[in-house]
Amino acid sequence: MRAVTRLAGSEVPAWFDVKDLPCNDPARYNMDHVKESILEISALISKEANENYGGNSEKIYLSGFSQGSSLAHVLSMMSNFSDKLKEHPENLYFKTDVPSVGGAISTSGVLLPQFIDTLGLIFEPFKLQKAKLKQNEYFGYHGGDDFLYDYMLVKQSFDQLWLVVMGSEEFQ
Repeated sequence: MRAVTRLAGSEVPAWFDVKDLPCNDPARYNMDHVKESILEISALISKEANENYGGNSEKIYLSGFSQGSSLAHVLSMMSNFSDKLKEHPENLYFKTDVPSVGGAISTSGVLLPQFIDTLGLIFEPFKLQKAKLKQNEYFGYHGGDDFLYDYMLVKQSFDQLWLVVMGSEEFQ
């Protein structure tokens, strides 16, 4: 349970606090909470991999709804690029080593603008190691009537990510 500013400080099941701002506004997200959640989920991935898969975390797929969706995609991509993420001192929130996972399934979530910006710092557009990205599987679903995360803003976040990492104009 966490107090969420957007919900008048109500205690609700949430990975991180959000303010009542558009989903593409970086000021919306409490990035200290995001980092705490990344560390918590990373520890859980390692524990589950050790207990159930002989330490092979790539047999684990992350799935989430809303905030969990955002974290599933961030963690999955971080697992591919953690070596590059750690090289940048300006990257405050995504330096953490995370276990490799098989992929991410997201429902009704948005890509955090800070993460897209961080990837943009590390990779020159059109020069990402596409083969490494393709190691993971990604699936996202978002309904057109979502009142928390406007469909077009979510699509724009995926288009922006796609442009940074794959070099094409529109998410495929």
